[in-house]
Amino acid sequence: MRSYRCYAAVAQISKRAPMITGFEDDFPRGLTARLPIHVQRGLDALLHTDSSDNGRVPLHDLRADPGPISIETLEEELGKLKRLRELALPGQLFDRLAPGIVQSYRRLAAVEEIHELRRHPSAIRFTLLAAFCHLRTGELIDTSLICLLTWSTGLHIGPRRESSAN
Repeated sequence: MRSYRCYAAVAQISKRAPMITGFEDDFPRGLTARLPIHVQRGLDALLHTDSSDNGRVPLHDLRADPGPISIETLEEELGKLKRLRELALPGQLFDRLAPGIVQSYRRLAAVEEIHELRRHPSAIRFTLLAAFCHLRTGELIDTSLICLLTWSTGLHIGPRRESSAN
């Protein structure tokens, strides 16, 4: 049932953007054709448990919001960024698509349950995951920079420690 709703949501996106409707209907197939096999495998690996991570699905970690600004948060965000960079997504995957549509694909990948994402046809699954990874990479870069700038300028956000100058 959810898979149908996801496909219906993608179809609704096409109806709201009539100037690219024909392009939009074929976009998932075209995107999949442009993805090298190793990238497709990497995207699928995000949906399956990793033996080294205590049975967690990597996509769960990539979806997680950063914690409070700290060195640990910076390391976690850089680890996520490294994971996404290792996918080696081609740079121009979404250049010919309206940013709002890419954002819609990203939102669908961010909220759907893992088992629902697995059930999609490969073209739709790869499109949703590629959009998520593409936009999430930019978000992680932004978060990492904020952490670095906050720590380098001494603007620690959070509760202040009391002075022990008594």
